[in-house]
Amino acid sequence: MTSFNPGGWANLGIKQGVEHDARYDRAEEYMLVVYKLWGGLVALATLEFGTAMLTIGAMSYLGFGQAPPAPEWGRVIAQGQVYLQNARWLSVLPGLMFVVVVIALSRVSRAIGSRHE
Repeated sequence: MTSFNPGGWANLGIKQGVEHDARYDRAEEYMLVVYKLWGGLVALATLEFGTAMLTIGAMSYLGFGQAPPAPEWGRVIAQGQVYLQNARWLSVLPGLMFVVVVIALSRVSRAIGSRHE
């Protein structure tokens, strides 16, 4: 609590408040911890997004994705396998782009994580 209101301290069950400088030192420590944790959380969320993309792509490749009108990379790759002899790009290009996006997310996550160390 950073206010200088004795009534606020009493509401929280604190009999005597903390001095002004001590309160702001605590708040500064808290903000430093939150800032250090925030970078790690953002990096982890970015990395987990790439993992989720891989999982969803694998599930849709196996046929456990959304219904056919919805485009999914896994299904596009699976449907293009029929034409691998004549038109390789129908499977290779979506697969290549899928790999590029997941690797890019991994690199972004690593950059965010190293920036906040």
